[in-house]
Amino acid sequence: MNKRKRVMLYSALYLFVWNVVIVFPFANGLSAVTLPTTTPRPSSRSPLSLTLDELSVQLGGKGRAQACWEAYRSGTDPILGTEAQQRLLQRPADVATLHHQTTCHDGTTKLLLQLPDGLQVETVIIPWPERQRSTVCISSQVGCRQACTFCLTGRMGLLRNLSCDEIVSQVYWAQRVVHSKEMPPIDNIVFMGLGEPADNVDAVVAAAECLTDPHRFALTPRRVTISTVAPTPDAFAKLGRAPAVLAWSVHATRDVLRKQLVPTTRYSMTELRDGLVSTLVQRSKRRRNILLEITLLDQINDTIEDAQHLVEFCQPLVAIPGVRVIVNLIPWNDIQVQTGAAAQYRQPSPERIEAFQQYLVQQGNLRCFIRTTRGDDELAACGQLSTRNR
Repeated sequence: MNKRKRVMLYSALYLFVWNVVIVFPFANGLSAVTLPTTTPRPSSRSPLSLTLDELSVQLGGKGRAQACWEAYRSGTDPILGTEAQQRLLQRPADVATLHHQTTCHDGTTKLLLQLPDGLQVETVIIPWPERQRSTVCISSQVGCRQACTFCLTGRMGLLRNLSCDEIVSQVYWAQRVVHSKEMPPIDNIVFMGLGEPADNVDAVVAAAECLTDPHRFALTPRRVTISTVAPTPDAFAKLGRAPAVLAWSVHATRDVLRKQLVPTTRYSMTELRDGLVSTLVQRSKRRRNILLEITLLDQINDTIEDAQHLVEFCQPLVAIPGVRVIVNLIPWNDIQVQTGAAAQYRQPSPERIEAFQQYLVQQGNLRCFIRTTRGDDELAACGQLSTRNR
């Protein structure tokens, strides 16, 4: 090829690149694509949101990533390799910081965590010395939009969802406190704090996957429970993607009463139950257990008639092969002093609670337990969580 032809060829190639790669994208409102000369620096991310493989890439080795997660599981800050690698990743303290902690007379410890935007969220550690383990109750939202009339969180309204990092960081801070106070080790996580998990499904499922990942927090799925009030029938299917036990905050099986206690209810209890049945039959037999939660209110939903209706309501669930239905009775915890509201509810007497339980066990052949009240002297009990910084 002579010199003149080479010049013509190079000129044509130059014009092609100029028009197709540079001019044409801009002319059509698009961004020009350029090839980087160096590997782009990833945005700052918390290791709590990364799988072991992703963290291995960031830290330059699987051993470093494993050491990082070993530190998180023990509630300590790891050394993330070189200074350059540390700049790539946020520390858990960048996701949430421990603003305040309160210890109740029974050892229950409530953590108030401060988020970067100034909002706060509560996490509760419940030690069981006789069982040599601790349960951590974590939040999925700041506030809640479900507005249950007997719940202090429902009085907050919904401020925003929590990210997966923000959910998981609660377990990290709980680990730090457990180790510093020499409390029994954490082996049980319940999504029963602030918020409705079904209103923040993607982050909740991702958090559950992190908690049960053998390379991360390494809990077994049967030690993670996600509780939902079930805003819609498909809420169970969405949350059923998580490697966790499902719990349903039923509170009342009669539609009129359920609407009174959970004003945001838009579906009948039969429709919601059908959604649960559909989800359970599609889950593996190892994940077909269902926990039904009833907050008992004196003279409102604690009668023998209510117990009878609950037994009938449970029959389609009991009929599913491999399903074990467990009813958890929660004596209502007083919130009226904090809200300044007139006395609307009362906690049933121990006799009424036991009579309700006995009917479910003897007449309904259901497994039924009465939840022990923990942390009520410092507003750390079920239904009492709420943050002031709104």
